[in-house]
Amino acid sequence: MMSSSKTINTGRNLPVATVVGLAMMASIIASLAFFPALFAALAAFMGAMAARELLSFDETSSARLPRGTILIAVPFIIFAAYFEGIERASIWFAAACILIALRRLAGGVEHYARDTGASIAIVLYTGFLLAFAADLASTENALGRVMTLVLLTSANDTGGYFAGILFGRHPMVPTISPKKSWEGFAGSIILAMIIGAFAVPHLVEIQALQGALFGAIMACSATAGDLIESAIKRDAGIKDSGNSIPGHGGFLDRIDSQLLNAPVAWVALTIVFGV
Repeated sequence: MMSSSKTINTGRNLPVATVVGLAMMASIIASLAFFPALFAALAAFMGAMAARELLSFDETSSARLPRGTILIAVPFIIFAAYFEGIERASIWFAAACILIALRRLAGGVEHYARDTGASIAIVLYTGFLLAFAADLASTENALGRVMTLVLLTSANDTGGYFAGILFGRHPMVPTISPKKSWEGFAGSIILAMIIGAFAVPHLVEIQALQGALFGAIMACSATAGDLIESAIKRDAGIKDSGNSIPGHGGFLDRIDSQLLNAPVAWVALTIVFGV
C-alpha cells in the first residue's frame, strides 16, 4: 500500500514535455498521412542528431572516431531503407562499417579496435536500428504500421512513467537506472497491452489478443532500449544525452526506446503477422 508520505516528483517539466510530445506526434502523423518520405527525413534527422550526441560523449577522451563518416552514414542508411528496403540498407550498413574501419586507419593503430568498434556501434544503434522504422513507412499502410510502433512505445513510456512515480518501490537495476522500478515496468506492460488490444487492431489487421501480446513484447524491448541508453549515459558520466528537446532532454533520450522497438515491430508486422 502506498504511503501517504510519498512525494511525487516527476523529475521534469511535465506540461512542457506533454506539449512537445504531442507536437512531435502530430508531425509524425501528418508526414505519414500526406507524404511518408517526410517521415523518413524526420527519422534520418533524429538518427543523425542522436549519433552527434553520442559522438559528443567522447570529445574529452582519447577516442579518434571518424565523425564525418558516421554522421553521413547514419541518415544515408535510414533513407536507403525507405527508398530501397531494409535488405539494401543492410548492404549499405556493411559498406559503412568497412569505410569506417578504413578511415580510422589514418589515426594509427593505438586504440584502433576500440575506436572502430565504437564507431560501428553508433551507426548500428542510431542508423541501422532506426532504418527499420523507415522501412515500415515505405509500405502501403505506412500510417498504420508506423503508428503501431509509435503508440506501443509511447504506451510503454507513459505507463512506466506514471506507475513508477505513483507506486515505484522496488528498483529494477539501480546501478544503471535508479528511478526505474518493477512497478513502473508492470505499468508499462499493462498500458502497452491495453493499447495493443484496443487501438492497434484499428491500425493493422491483427486480433485483439495478438495486439495485447504484441504490446507486452514491445514494452519489454522498449524497457531494454531505455536501460541500454541509461548504461551508455552512466558510463559517460552524464544525466541526459543533451538538452535540445524541451522537457525530454536530448534526441537520444527521446528515441532510445524506439531504437530497439523498430526492428521488433518490423519483424512482428512484416514476418509474424504479415500486415
